[in-house]
Amino acid sequence: MAKRKNQEKGTPQGHGGQTSIQGQPALPRRRPHRTSQAVNSFGYWDGIARNNHRAQFPHLVGDSELTHTAFSRQELISASRKLYDNDGVIKGAINTVADHAFPLIPKATTENSEWNKAAEKYFTEWATTRADITGDWDFERMQRQLSIAIDRDGDQLPIFTTHFDGAPAVQLIESHRIANGTIRNPDSSWSEGVKQNAVGRNTRYAITTRKGITKPIPAFSALLLRNTDRVRQRRGMPLISFALAHLKDKREILGHEKLAVKYLSSLMPYFTSSEGELEEEEFERIDANPTPAEETEGEEESPPDEIEKAAKFVKRVLGTEVPVRPPGVDLKQLDHDRPSSTFNGFLDYLLRDYCIGYGFPFEWIINPKGITGPGHRSILSRVDKGLTSRRKLLAPFCRRTWAYVIGLGIDRKELPPQKGWYKCRLQPPRKLSIDAGRDAKADRDDVASGLMSRQEYYANRDRDWEDETDQIYIEEKKIISQAKQLAEELDIPLTLALDRLSTPTANGTFATDSATTQTPSKNSEDEDDDS
Repeated sequence: MAKRKNQEKGTPQGHGGQTSIQGQPALPRRRPHRTSQAVNSFGYWDGIARNNHRAQFPHLVGDSELTHTAFSRQELISASRKLYDNDGVIKGAINTVADHAFPLIPKATTENSEWNKAAEKYFTEWATTRADITGDWDFERMQRQLSIAIDRDGDQLPIFTTHFDGAPAVQLIESHRIANGTIRNPDSSWSEGVKQNAVGRNTRYAITTRKGITKPIPAFSALLLRNTDRVRQRRGMPLISFALAHLKDKREILGHEKLAVKYLSSLMPYFTSSEGELEEEEFERIDANPTPAEETEGEEESPPDEIEKAAKFVKRVLGTEVPVRPPGVDLKQLDHDRPSSTFNGFLDYLLRDYCIGYGFPFEWIINPKGITGPGHRSILSRVDKGLTSRRKLLAPFCRRTWAYVIGLGIDRKELPPQKGWYKCRLQPPRKLSIDAGRDAKADRDDVASGLMSRQEYYANRDRDWEDETDQIYIEEKKIISQAKQLAEELDIPLTLALDRLSTPTANGTFATDSATTQTPSKNSEDEDDDS
């Protein structure tokens, strides 16, 4: 009866009373199956599809502490240091970046130019003599060391301290000495030698000494320089971590190939005969040393044949042994094509993968073969961006070092106080270029037209614009003073004296030689008399 009533009302059985259309039963409503949808999504995305042809990635989605653990970081540091010390490609690439990216030279930016010169002189003297607490590093080499450590170890900790006399100093702490050690950690705020507050700001660091003693220091007295890719990542990972598998494979494959080439190269030439086995008497090597006379006394000398004469002559002239072979016997050399061209291309692929992840072109670090002028310019443009990014990692350290050194200098009465004393700008090394002449001319034109400042112009040449301007002022003042003295002594025009004391042009003449030394014509003298 219930089924008949539902059919009469146009409502299908068991579907919540949905109304039928023109007496037909409505389609059944399907309940969502969340489990089946999750499973089916693996088949939609090819990258996460599960099959027997590809290895599966681990499912690790969470904060950086889930993957960037202390154990994995130490393992990566150990492998990275071994590659840096034993692989010329890795060591050369890391050192090349450090050499071209630094040093960054702090320059004062206050409105008092005299104070700026005094502060820069004070900082330069400190940077070259007393920068490192141990006395082993100056400030420029310290920046290079920090860049290498960030690539190789992932991070390094400079501590701002003082010498025994209270002068400022910097102490470099290597990555493996930053650890919890014996510190109690009841609230889990310490991790890998770094303590953070609720918002993720570093508040303290733990340093382990060589004696195994752990000392916590406040964060304001140090600056952890690290290469991070994740939010709230406490420690940096070695920059070559992504390519460790490729680099290890490259070393092993290249080692096996070297052994194969050495073995094949050690194989001697061999004889073949078309008449079967060779007897031992059928061939011999010609000895380079003649038989002593005392050994041949009393023996009848047999006249040498033409082949032996030729072999002895070749050996005496070329310094090599010539085997004498009888007719029907061939001397063959074992040929091999290892390493092959495809093997070299395979190694290039592994190194290209490393260079791309490292952030610098393969053609700049490894091999620029086959690159034309436009290609070189494009590569150097990418290199310049990579070097600029690397400088940004160390820029906070350089600015903080400037403020620390100048601040202590003011406190120690070695510098007068000045408004804005802690501010500075960082002067980078000169830019890389394959068109130095063309770039220099373009820069001069931009300065002359007002499109480029002198600061930028001289910074591109690794110079300070104020120092260069002061030097030009001193030179011009001296030249003009000597020109006036020369003009008075010789009774000549001042312009002529200036021309003789100025720099000659490219063709060896002076700018106004024709105007000052030209003999006036007779017509011009008549015109002067008439006037």
